[in-house]
Amino acid sequence: EAMACGVPAAVTEVGDSPVLVAETGFLIEGAHPEELASGVGSAIRLGQGRLAERGRHAREHVINHYSLEAIGKRYYSVLCEALDAHRSSGK
Repeated sequence: EAMACGVPAAVTEVGDSPVLVAETGFLIEGAHPEELASGVGSAIRLGQGRLAERGRHAREHVINHYSLEAIGKRYYSVLCEALDAHRSSGK
């Protein structure tokens, strides 16, 4: 949600968070308070301009990969492949 609003996300290595955020946010290794504080500090040290630029990239990443249109295209592609495979198998 933050990324869709143009805010770079700070995430830990849980689930698909690193994949979702990619290079647009801040990956925090571990979940100890000191590590989280260090990750947030890294974001602050970028400065407002570079942080805003990263936020724009985060929003573009979400739109290009996770918007309803992007997901719909992927579903369509998968379904077409499945249909083609079914037709090719002669069933």
